[in-house]
Amino acid sequence: LDAFSGLPQALALAFAAPGEVVVGLGAGAAEPTSVVLDGKPYPVALALEGLDPDLVLTDIGTAQQLLGRDDEALDLILTAVVSPQQQLLVWSDRLLPGLSAGFPLPEWSSPGWDVQTLTEGLPSLSFARSVLFNLGALGSLALVVAWLLVFQVSVIWLRRRHPSYERLRQMGVTDRELLRGFLLGVLGLGLLASLAGLWLGGFLAERLAAAVTGYGAAGESGVALDGYVVTKALGSALLVCLFGGWLAFRREAQAELPTGASRPQGRRGLVVLLLAGAGLAGLYATEAVIGAFLAIAAVSLVVLLGVAPLLEALRRFSARFRGRLLERIGLRELVWYPADLAVALGALVLAVATSVAIGLMVDSFRKDFAAMLDQRMIYDAFLDGAGVDLTPLAAELRAVPGVTRIQPYGRIDERLEGRLVTLAFTPFDAFESRRYGLEGSLAPEAVLLNERFARGSALAPGDRFEIKGTSLVVAGIFPGFGEASGRIVLDSTTAERLGVPLRYDRLSVNTDDLPGLEGALGTLAPTLELQDQQSVRQLALDIFDETFAITRALTLLALVVASVGLYNALLALELLRTRSRQLLDAMGVSKGEQRRIAAARIAGVGTITLLLALPLGLVMGWLLCAAVNPRAFGWSLNLTLSADAFGWPLLTALLAMALIALLPVPAEGNRDGNLDDA
Repeated sequence: LDAFSGLPQALALAFAAPGEVVVGLGAGAAEPTSVVLDGKPYPVALALEGLDPDLVLTDIGTAQQLLGRDDEALDLILTAVVSPQQQLLVWSDRLLPGLSAGFPLPEWSSPGWDVQTLTEGLPSLSFARSVLFNLGALGSLALVVAWLLVFQVSVIWLRRRHPSYERLRQMGVTDRELLRGFLLGVLGLGLLASLAGLWLGGFLAERLAAAVTGYGAAGESGVALDGYVVTKALGSALLVCLFGGWLAFRREAQAELPTGASRPQGRRGLVVLLLAGAGLAGLYATEAVIGAFLAIAAVSLVVLLGVAPLLEALRRFSARFRGRLLERIGLRELVWYPADLAVALGALVLAVATSVAIGLMVDSFRKDFAAMLDQRMIYDAFLDGAGVDLTPLAAELRAVPGVTRIQPYGRIDERLEGRLVTLAFTPFDAFESRRYGLEGSLAPEAVLLNERFARGSALAPGDRFEIKGTSLVVAGIFPGFGEASGRIVLDSTTAERLGVPLRYDRLSVNTDDLPGLEGALGTLAPTLELQDQQSVRQLALDIFDETFAITRALTLLALVVASVGLYNALLALELLRTRSRQLLDAMGVSKGEQRRIAAARIAGVGTITLLLALPLGLVMGWLLCAAVNPRAFGWSLNLTLSADAFGWPLLTALLAMALIALLPVPAEGNRDGNLDDA
């Protein structure tokens, strides 16, 4: 590196004299005084933790001499591009980590040079940002549902204070002054809730980080609530409170209290058409991740806009309800106040649909992942030499009794047109080809590509491309789940033709006597660990399940919050049922019979939720599998309809609604048909 380039890694070289080097320092390793390169010692000016221990940094002049290269020969030039779009992406990542992964990166070109973005040169960085983007998008769902909850709580609060507000209006207090006082009260409660949420969020983040990644298990804390995080959290929470409270006040002040005003059908139809157009544009007009999420948001909003019209249609149809009197009363009360229930019911539909969609995506991913493991893991045991050539060991293991087959594997990292790609090679006979779903041996000059590389290079089976001047044909494409960079799999003879040194550092073994193989390996290579097929497969599936633990926790959180919102909506409904409840009491309807009315009302809520959430969850799940995953991570998933994906969210929602039906409703006084303050 050029010591004066300004790169953070190069700053340490400013302390190095010509001929000195900077090295990476492994955890617990002693700082070396020199390193030997090509038989010559080079003094170590500085050893830095966090750098790869196998990495040696030195000034570009010393490096060119060490490598015996022309002084003018350059492999890579890193350039910082300053533009409004680039600055906006940097700012967006500070606001929401990973947000820039959802947008297409600005293109930049220079005549005579092959220009690649940093994320293309460092695919693991792009992969990490995509993970953060997906988690952030899912986490924002809880914020949306929380806004719906604040709105519903504000409606209840306003209705309880309705008599007081009427008296204040008669005394000359304006609606603007009432709104200001009301929002100050909402902000006070929101501030207290936000502070509690910050403490609980930090606590949960540390526990989740330790459980999923192992970080923090030794006692160190990996979570820092700095000023930026605190400001962002408090700001978003207070905005949610202000927006929810303002909408509730506006609705209660302008609409008739019992029924509210409905949206004009023509305007609602125009909004639906605009949302449909936005969803199609996000799906087909751009390949960015944000486009796929725009399609999901558009579909969700279209369904949510349909909740109120559905309740209004059921209200007009309610006179035709059949069944026993008490159940008919409960169902008619459910649809008699569509404006009151539409928001809370929409939040519950959105939470259940998202939970179903995530369940479908995870189950589909797990099924495809397990199928890939079953296809690839046709060997009994595996050895990884971590870069050490295992060819001599392979020859010795062939003589071990019970060993029926040994398959060596090698790999080397290359750059094709600036993009990092791994060339993986092995002797490709018919047995090995079955691991990738092919029949027969891999033909000369034929290669296999993982889906990430194929999508990034726009290659399909049968297409040809060049590596080092050699034309190769794509024989097939495989998923490559979890791979951050591209991978090309080829036969060893093809790799040798490309000038790749055949160095095999991994072995797969088939044996009739696994304990005997372990014993022989203890003698031949005691430092190597033999991994059997079942343990490797189970470890892979365990890591998969741990990876999606946070995802399931976030969807469950949104479902719980939505259930609380539904309880508040039904509580608001009870505040409007004062006269009808008094009439039922006067008619001699018992408390048990009134609970049957409430149960019928909850059953109606559950039915409507199912009717809307199931198709919405199915569409969202398909978009996650067919659009979000390929754009974010480079692989597609086959949508699998599983009972668990539908069952658990629906069961959780139904249990929550059953609990809501059993919760007591706070009693409200009544005077002249109006609600009194407590």
